[in-house]
Amino acid sequence: MEYEVLRFGNEKNPVVIIDNFHPDPEALRRAAYGLEYSKLSTGFPGLRAPFDPNYMGQLMPLLQHILVEIFGLSKGVTLRECCASIVTIKPEDLSVSQCMPHIDGADPMQLALLHYIDAPAKGGTGFYRHKETGYEAITPEREATYFSKTQPGFEKGGFPKGAYITDSNAYYEKIGKIEGKYNRMAIYRGNLLHSGDINPENNFCEDPAKARLSINTFLQGR
Repeated sequence: MEYEVLRFGNEKNPVVIIDNFHPDPEALRRAAYGLEYSKLSTGFPGLRAPFDPNYMGQLMPLLQHILVEIFGLSKGVTLRECCASIVTIKPEDLSVSQCMPHIDGADPMQLALLHYIDAPAKGGTGFYRHKETGYEAITPEREATYFSKTQPGFEKGGFPKGAYITDSNAYYEKIGKIEGKYNRMAIYRGNLLHSGDINPENNFCEDPAKARLSINTFLQGR
């Protein structure tokens, strides 16, 4: 199975794309339809449900190759979380922080595996640069500086609200995008500034058969 490595922006952090990732994506969709969703994350604009990570079992040789050769995680990884996710919050109901790019954590050894399984795909993922600092990835060394520049804006309501970010604005420059595509897997470090590239015409409902549906897996490198 082939994969593509993209490198966005000035920092050239790798983003891996694998198309036609799973041999039976329809079985994954059916499994996701039968789950009980709840608000597992305060930052995610929707609902999540635990999903069996063993669904990637037969694809582990490829993933292990990518983890070592592209991300340098030669000592292996541990599973932090695997869940099915649906986007349910309408743009006008978003918090200020949900309207801006985010990170999953500052540790560069944390990876996000995002598997798009909605059909047709209802939005990809955008990557951003913080204009004031020039940061595209937030490392532990950069974390305090970055949040000292952004937190006052959140607290004072100085950032735009009421829409998913899908392009550059006064604070962030869009440096790349992964197109949402049925059965596409994307792998990237969780400390990259990113956001779901959500079409405002989406069906923001709690039915996983109609909402933007993905399987999100988070790994921790040793």
